[in-house]
Amino acid sequence: MKNAEFSSILVSRVQKVRGQVEGIERMISADKYCIDIINQIHAARRALDRMALMLIENHVKTCVKDALTEKTNVQPIIEELTKTLDQFLKK
Repeated sequence: MKNAEFSSILVSRVQKVRGQVEGIERMISADKYCIDIINQIHAARRALDRMALMLIENHVKTCVKDALTEKTNVQPIIEELTKTLDQFLKK
């Protein structure tokens, strides 16, 4: 990850998602309307997706860029990113 500020932003986002998930748990326990619960689940999933995209962008700007610049381990880095994107997009 290489950047303390970026790590701090991600931790903050994880804490928000944790709050959303805990809210979902409270909604279920309180027997809230199913559609409202689904909407909250969707919001939490979107927040996680945004985090994943932030991480992918950071990875490209750091690890992939470094590998291309140094011309070392380029193929494994590209294969790893391709596999990760494939998994992420399959959902």
